[in-house]
Amino acid sequence: MPRAGPAFAAAAALLLTGAQPCGLLPGGRLDGEPTPPPGSWSALGERTACQLELRPEDPYSLNVTCEIRDGRLYVASLIAAHKRWAKLVTEDPRVRVRIDGRIYELRAVRVTDAEERRRVLEPDGGEPADGTWVWRLDARSGTADAARAPRRGEPKAARAQSPRRPSPAFS
Repeated sequence: MPRAGPAFAAAAALLLTGAQPCGLLPGGRLDGEPTPPPGSWSALGERTACQLELRPEDPYSLNVTCEIRDGRLYVASLIAAHKRWAKLVTEDPRVRVRIDGRIYELRAVRVTDAEERRRVLEPDGGEPADGTWVWRLDARSGTADAARAPRRGEPKAARAQSPRRPSPAFS
């Protein structure tokens, strides 16, 4: 009997998890209860496991650790320049986050301020590792969609002309 290869194992895991991220394997669209983001994330403590969904037109989701500092929600990536998800969130900041079965529509804002990065990555002092990127996950504003990256095959000029459309999958 032939041995199952890694591709078969990945496909089986995807089927068994319902296209949700499983361990190190990415998934697709996250399911859960759509919930408005809270004014403060402090009730979650300092750190919590969460799932991050990127690229709304072709969802890609993964397991990450969410950091909470001063009531704000953050995610970080070590050696981010080499990570697929870091590239995706840089191209289109619209994200969905699942925490405890609830889905929050958010916007990822790359943190470049050295002091804010330090508070997130090294809350007890010290220097963050080089190559670590941090994003603050803010509530989406009414203009966030106008600032989105163009969809595949869409000219850059089209993004400013695109009307804001509700995404039926987010309801």
